Amino acid sequence: MFSSFSTPIPTLGHLAQAQQPVILIADDDQGIQKVLTMLLKKEGYKTIVAKDGEEAIRLFQQMQPDLVLLDVMMPKMDGVETCKELRRMAGGEQIPILIMTALADNATVNNAFQAGATDYFVKPIHPGILRHRINLLTKAIENERKLADLKAMTHSILVHALDAIITYNPTGRLEFANPAAERMFGYQTDELLGKNTSELFSLRDSEEILFLNYPQESTARLKNGRTIPVEIALSRFQANQDWFITAVIRDISERKQSEIAMRESRSLLEQTLDSIKAHIAILDESGVILSVNAAWREFAEGNHMKGGTFGIGSNYLGVCNQAVGENSEEASQVARGIYEVMSYKRDEYNLEYPCHSPTRQRWFSLTVRRVQGAGAGMRLLVMHQETTMRRLTEDALRRTYQQSQRQVRQAEQEWMATVNSIADLLLLVDGGGFLRRCNQAVPQFFDLDFAKLIGRSVDDLFFRLVPGDLDLATSLPAAQEIPHTFETRLSGQNGKWFEVQNYPILQEGEPEGARVYVIANITARKKAEEDMRRLTEAVRQTAEAVVILDVQGKILFVNPSFETIFDIPIPQAEHRSFRSLKISPTNPGARRRMFNMLRQGKTWNEEFTITRRDTERILIEASVSPIREADRTISSYVAVCHNVTEKKRLQSIAEAVNMMDSVGYIFSGIRHEMGNPINSIKTALSFLHMNSATVKPELVQKFVDRSLNEVSRLEYLLKTLRTYSMYEKPAIEEIDMAVFLNKFCNLIADDFSRRNITVEARAEDNVGKALGDPRALHQALLNLFANAADALTKSPQPAIWVSLARKDDMILLTLRDNGIGMSLEQQRNLFKPFHTTKEKGTGLGLVITQRMITQMNGTLTLASVPQMGTVVTITLPAVPN
Repeated sequence: MFSSFSTPIPTLGHLAQAQQPVILIADDDQGIQKVLTMLLKKEGYKTIVAKDGEEAIRLFQQMQPDLVLLDVMMPKMDGVETCKELRRMAGGEQIPILIMTALADNATVNNAFQAGATDYFVKPIHPGILRHRINLLTKAIENERKLADLKAMTHSILVHALDAIITYNPTGRLEFANPAAERMFGYQTDELLGKNTSELFSLRDSEEILFLNYPQESTARLKNGRTIPVEIALSRFQANQDWFITAVIRDISERKQSEIAMRESRSLLEQTLDSIKAHIAILDESGVILSVNAAWREFAEGNHMKGGTFGIGSNYLGVCNQAVGENSEEASQVARGIYEVMSYKRDEYNLEYPCHSPTRQRWFSLTVRRVQGAGAGMRLLVMHQETTMRRLTEDALRRTYQQSQRQVRQAEQEWMATVNSIADLLLLVDGGGFLRRCNQAVPQFFDLDFAKLIGRSVDDLFFRLVPGDLDLATSLPAAQEIPHTFETRLSGQNGKWFEVQNYPILQEGEPEGARVYVIANITARKKAEEDMRRLTEAVRQTAEAVVILDVQGKILFVNPSFETIFDIPIPQAEHRSFRSLKISPTNPGARRRMFNMLRQGKTWNEEFTITRRDTERILIEASVSPIREADRTISSYVAVCHNVTEKKRLQSIAEAVNMMDSVGYIFSGIRHEMGNPINSIKTALSFLHMNSATVKPELVQKFVDRSLNEVSRLEYLLKTLRTYSMYEKPAIEEIDMAVFLNKFCNLIADDFSRRNITVEARAEDNVGKALGDPRALHQALLNLFANAADALTKSPQPAIWVSLARKDDMILLTLRDNGIGMSLEQQRNLFKPFHTTKEKGTGLGLVITQRMITQMNGTLTLASVPQMGTVVTITLPAVPN
């Protein structure tokens, strides 16, 4: 939609007006001032002079010059600082500023341009160069002004044009429509845009409009289903190497009606002229007879005029000039009168003359009038009429006038039909606030006849006080106090909302204070606004902290729960950087994961710990999601944060209870594992004690060996339990994973080679470093390799493959074997203490390994297929490259 200009519309006279440009010279050298003033005045410029920067700024504010010349070296304020200050002032943004300097070094020039200088030149002054640069700059600024004026005038023409103006793009789709097009077609601008010709016009070929080279009449299709006759004129223009077509469309409904009326009037006029007994002829500007009426023809036939043309084509003026005989004097007078009418010396020439017949005397009057032909130049009407027949002509003119009146009434009826088709309520109210006229929607709204509405007070009909609303009835009659547009609930409408627009009627003849009201039902819009208000209030009252950020991470909105959870007042949070408030993850890896997922348009969910202003450390569970526009571009982000500190504390208590159950399970396993060898030792020693005198030495040796084996088993079990509790707090450091893996494989190579197990290690390029405890990682790998070796005892070609890779901010260490694998049941019990499938296993190896990896902020996963092998994957946090 176009809006009207707030500045006066320029005229062609304004565009062509030449003003003497004013140049401000700022230089402390009086000699330079005089030289510049003399040169510039000679070129037609008006000059004002300042001796320093401060005076230049003051004169700039007072005089608003067209160009500024600044010397770099001036007292109080140098040229560069003055230039900066001028650029910050109103009117100084676009004005040309030339810097004068005696030093053309790079630093001086750079400082000048950084301060906003348009150009510079080096002293001493070269008049020709100075004249050329100033002329170019002043002409450029004048051209810019003229261009702006032309743009404003063009915009004004488009906005205020009475004809509809539309533009089609190269695909034949409508791309622009002015307000007149909206009024003509009945569409809003956004409804018009994108339509093709067949949707708006009825041509033999809907594409014909795109190729017309002359104005063409067609039929326009309106939104309400009606059609109107229009005249279309096209012009083509090229933009960005594409051809666009602008169509100027004129509603010729009135013209068509006028043409019909004109044809009817012409027919009526011809009939009237033929019914007039006066002899009438129409002459062109040279006096040639173009047409005559029936009386003229009848007279010509009665007087046996030659040729049967009734004088049409002959020069009436020439006949008068060449007349001889007793009527020659009157003919000469008629010729002079015709010349005077043709030369605009008089508007009409009249001459009465006698024309006696043998039977009776008759008097005729000659009338010569100038009439304007429709596009064909001047015409003269010559009428010879009997004075007694004047009334017939008056009657004919009266009938023509009555027909015009009927056409006017028909136009009024069509206008009322158009107004009655509008769904909004339209009311014409007089200065006293009483209804004078309305459209059909008003009686339908009240379910009353027009007769019962006209003359009623608009206050009583519409604006009685609604509880909780402003009583507009008291101010309605005072036109100067009525708002142009206001919203209200009307009486008796069950809470419906209406928008009331009103416009004063300033037409001559209308009473003072008369207004037009347009009332539209906006209940649906108000409901949508109320729904949005409730949604906003729900966000404000939710217990979770809600933060809305722009794409740069600056906070646009926080709800009151944000202040409660983060202990940061809302005014201190809004318009601040999300990161500067220290309420986001401090762990670099977590922050990178968050930004990576948001850049991909995904939602990030994670927990992290922050320290509030009151030094309390709290655990935050956050979810950050992108908000997309209709075109799927990300416009902002919304973060929902929970304080889960108390929740996690309760979970820890629950886990502690579970841990006690696990500890009981572990000690039960320890008792079972240690009880068997102790019982075996006790049995052997008891037997030897009771039979020490009779037992044979070989049997003693056998029982001692068995006891020693059981002691060794107890030692191994205690050693394993000690390993299970070691590295309670691992020492985290950066580990070069490729170097670490190489050293580890060299350490175990001989042992695995003796067992005929092939070990292959591979690392991707630039794997980098991981964060972890090298001792714990070494122990974990030893446990995993030992398990893999045990699984390879029955494999024909036993092998272990180990690899290193980097994915995002994690390093993956993968160990794969081709051993016997595990069933699903075995995999479900893998990490239960003392659960083992090995003949001499303790069931603690994988439990210990998982504990050590977890304490290094890593993960341990295992997948296995029976008879095909097992894959173990360790992930550790990576050090940023």
